[in-house]
Amino acid sequence: MGGPGARGRTLNVPVPPGATGDVLRAALDEVAAPVVDDFAPDWVLVSAGFDAHRADPIADLALSAGDFADLATTVAGFAPSPGRLAVFLEGGYDLDAVRASVAAALGALVDAAPATEGPTSGGPGSAHVAHALAERRAAIESPGSEEVRW
Repeated sequence: MGGPGARGRTLNVPVPPGATGDVLRAALDEVAAPVVDDFAPDWVLVSAGFDAHRADPIADLALSAGDFADLATTVAGFAPSPGRLAVFLEGGYDLDAVRASVAAALGALVDAAPATEGPTSGGPGSAHVAHALAERRAAIESPGSEEVRW
């Protein structure tokens, strides 16, 4: 949950297999955004892995290239000013999915080509986001507590 002076700033939002883009967007908007706003970063560094794409054989998540475009736009909004966002390509094991997702995410960042797949929604995981938000609030309200309620 974060060390001394940083309670509630270490965020983990585990999502179940089949989670869709709306769940990850909610995690960013509801759980991460308030922490980022409070932290006020000088830079935003993104380790951009695309193994959460629904075609990828590893993660069991159900994201599309359109979801990665939306997530990239959201995360870019965390940067304090233009030129303060750095994106590093990480994982992804289905090359077609990686290609489409990178194109969609970078396209969204530079207002270029639209995503070839639309965003996804309706998968499981909303309760996980709500739980992570409640855990963060509890950590802030009870800074001496080290109990994890997962």
